[in-house]
Amino acid sequence: MRKLQRKLEAINTKINELGNNAATTFVCALVAEKYTLVLNIGDSRAYMVNGSNFSQISVDDAEVNELYKMGLIETKDDMRFCKLSNTITSCLGYGSLNVMPNVAIIPNNEFDAILLFSDGVTDCLSDDQIYAVTKNTSPKKIAQKIVDKALHTVSKRAKKESDRLPFFDEIPAGKDNATAAVLLNKIKKGEHRDDR
Repeated sequence: MRKLQRKLEAINTKINELGNNAATTFVCALVAEKYTLVLNIGDSRAYMVNGSNFSQISVDDAEVNELYKMGLIETKDDMRFCKLSNTITSCLGYGSLNVMPNVAIIPNNEFDAILLFSDGVTDCLSDDQIYAVTKNTSPKKIAQKIVDKALHTVSKRAKKESDRLPFFDEIPAGKDNATAAVLLNKIKKGEHRDDR
């Protein structure tokens, strides 16, 4: 973990050297023998699929996440429609000196797949839409199918009387860079086993 922390600090320094308030979010999964380490900074996300369970395992460093936890945003899906949705509270670069990723440790026998996305995917697609793709797509094509869907899906939201914050009525398709990576757990699926 110390080596990774030093690497992130070096990346942060390089981004800061670019000037002009350069910044980026970050998410990764590192697989060890028994555990997978998931790290994120900002609002790039990681999800886990385990059988019929689908859940976010990263933490959104974003103002809307705080508003959601406070109850000012009613549903998780409303977070992406909130006009404050792109206000992140942590990133690499932008003059930040401290690199503090969120860390999740997942036992390797507890997931079928881990999915990593930039916010260009999760701004355009709900968790339900992402999960529907994972259930109905060949494992090797999941990442591309999700990116394609994010680039071509317009999301709409009806106003609610209970809204206390400003929300967009619509999110345009492909509103931001959309990237995805999928880690398939072949050991759990029995495709590879080393019984030594």
